[in-house]
Amino acid sequence: MSLRFYMDVHVPKAITVRLKLKGIDVLTAQDDGCSLYSDEQLLERSTHLNRILFSQDADFHC
Repeated sequence: MSLRFYMDVHVPKAITVRLKLKGIDVLTAQDDGCSLYSDEQLLERSTHLNRILFSQDADFHC
C-alpha cells in the first residue's frame, strides 16, 4: 500500500506540487473543500479518507 497524504492549509503549495510531480498521492484540504476546518476536524477527515495528515501549523492541536 502506498502512502496517501492530506495537506492542511499551512503546507506551502510548492511542497504539494513537487510531491504530485513525483507521483505521490496528495489531497489538499482546499481541494477537498475543508480549508476552514479546525485541526481536529482535519484529523478526523484525513482519518476517514485513510490519509496521513501533513501539517506545518505551528500550533496544531486536537
